[in-house]
Amino acid sequence: GADNDFVKIHNNHITKNGGAGGVGGGVSIYAGTQVYDVSSNYICGNFSAGHGGGIGHQGSSNRGVIAGNTVIFNQSFNQGLNVSGGGIFVGGQAPIVAGTLSPGSGNVTVSGNLVQGNQAGAGDGGGIAAQFVNGSAIVPAPNNESTWYRLVLENNMVVNNLAGMAGGGIS
Repeated sequence: GADNDFVKIHNNHITKNGGAGGVGGGVSIYAGTQVYDVSSNYICGNFSAGHGGGIGHQGSSNRGVIAGNTVIFNQSFNQGLNVSGGGIFVGGQAPIVAGTLSPGSGNVTVSGNLVQGNQAGAGDGGGIAAQFVNGSAIVPAPNNESTWYRLVLENNMVVNNLAGMAGGGIS
């Protein structure tokens, strides 16, 4: 992992940024960023050709919090790929070897955000998208859900988002 633990991104105005690949046009969180906090930011008008136009979380980063942000008018779009999460994307890395499991995303809480007017133009989850939250973490205890990773979505306002595929609000 990246070993970028305890990162705090708060009280910022993050607008009009873009990314040609990867995740997160405005804010990018990658594997190895344990116990991060992205809170009280204004994230508007960002673009990603990958997942997560506004905020992107990719890979295993446990105990992340995305809270109290205004995530508006961001877009993920790539005509050649199914990219998701116009506003916020939370996902584990895709499996490296076909037929195996993702390492998952880690536990992430998305709470008290305004997610409005975002677009996943060629994918799922115009407002919020989740993918590969669990994977190999299930193998040691397939019948014990308390050991699996959790994505908690609570107290968010997800309104007027658009997806080219499915889940205009949440996928």
